[in-house]
Amino acid sequence: MAGRSSYVLVVDDDAGVRDVIVEILRSEGYRAEEARDGREALAVMERAPPCLLLLDLMMPAMNGWQVIDELRARPAGVAVCILTASPSQAPAGLPLLSKPVELDQLLTLVSKHYPPQ
Repeated sequence: MAGRSSYVLVVDDDAGVRDVIVEILRSEGYRAEEARDGREALAVMERAPPCLLLLDLMMPAMNGWQVIDELRARPAGVAVCILTASPSQAPAGLPLLSKPVELDQLLTLVSKHYPPQ
């Protein structure tokens, strides 16, 4: 697998949530990609790992917890932030963005992980 790329991967089964977050990030000059579920996210990351993964927990096919387990089994770490409407269910130790996402929190988090251009 190649080194981390300069993009944020937004993984959520809700197309509206993905569209809004991706649009915000792109309007701020970040490269953003999207995936509908965990399986699609892992396929995208095989091509080029992101600098940050914004990961919903509740998704069909492969949920966020399964993606986290898969990533922990891999040698190269990817920064993960949980994106959820149920913060009490989020795994401990990972950054968290509650839905609806606050713009300032989103941009602050992304700026910490996105490499300078």
